Amino acid sequence: MEKLQTLAWILIGLAVFIWRMVQKARETTAREQRERRYSRPDPAGRPRPVAPGLPATSFEELLRQMQNQNRSDPSGPVSETGETTPAGRALPAKPR
Repeated sequence: MEKLQTLAWILIGLAVFIWRMVQKARETTAREQRERRYSRPDPAGRPRPVAPGLPATSFEELLRQMQNQNRSDPSGPVSETGETTPAGRALPAKPR
């Protein structure tokens, strides 16, 4: 009889746990649906989420900025020997 009582408590606890998890999932889904913005429905009748806006700067402008940064001189000291890497970049100075 004691084993059945223990098993019953375990099943009750498991049922309460599962019921609470389902309730939390429903609450989260409802909250996200309220927060999400939708545009016109798609052909199947489901609402489509609104895409975020494009950044203020274009890809070409960002590419130019990165190219200009790459063209600037390296910040570290350059060795006096004039040694370069196979790609043509100057090697840093060796510590003394």
